Amino acid sequence: MKASDTLNPDGNGLHPFLHAVIGQDSQGADVTMLSALARQGLDPWSEGVELSRLGHETALKRIDSRLGLVLDVETLTSDRPAVARRLAGLLPTSRVTPVAAAVQGAVARTPLRNPGLILAIIILVAFIIPLFFGVAVDTSP
Repeated sequence: MKASDTLNPDGNGLHPFLHAVIGQDSQGADVTMLSALARQGLDPWSEGVELSRLGHETALKRIDSRLGLVLDVETLTSDRPAVARRLAGLLPTSRVTPVAAAVQGAVARTPLRNPGLILAIIILVAFIIPLFFGVAVDTSP
């Protein structure tokens, strides 16, 4: 395995974007886009993939919005639009058409990934199948 594969195992080209320094925090430590997204409770890789699928202007607006939530990086108070433009330029370009990206996004947001909903459907089907086949369910004590 190459060293680049270790740092970027999924091969999505997000390394330059996620590891870009956006400024220094109040303690003087470098803050990367990866840490900024993680501080917001987001999965940096998922967010990066989503941003790379968006058009440049839409991605730029979302990056700018995300950077606005990073309060302890002084550079972002004065130079946030420039930082957002630089970061947007580091995103890999998607080879996915807008229609395919929309379909992939819709599939990723399907409610069937909710375990409670899946359990409710299974219980509902368990009650409907006997009715469909004419099997009576005895509910008397």
